[in-house]
Amino acid sequence: MALKATLYKMDKHIKELRKRSGAVTYKGQLTSFLYELMRDVATPGEIEKIVNNSPDEPVLYTNGWLAEYAADLAKRLGEDPERIYPETDERQINLFEEDEDGKSKKN
Repeated sequence: MALKATLYKMDKHIKELRKRSGAVTYKGQLTSFLYELMRDVATPGEIEKIVNNSPDEPVLYTNGWLAEYAADLAKRLGEDPERIYPETDERQINLFEEDEDGKSKKN
């Protein structure tokens, strides 16, 4: 009986703490991801800085593997990133220049 009373008190105490702390419920992978990222890995200020530096325009990423993985994660979190292919992006077309032998050389 004492254990049951203790558990009841703990449950009541936890509910009161949640109420005082402003506990809220959301559904969504992106919200969950960002919450855990800020809670466990990076400060909200660091995340805010990254969000502010994330343009809503095409970005040329120089690490293709990392960019593909980031796009995959974004898709899994509900975004639909648009891939811009080299033939439509002058920055990618001019990134490498060919020499006389047809070998690529970095600009």
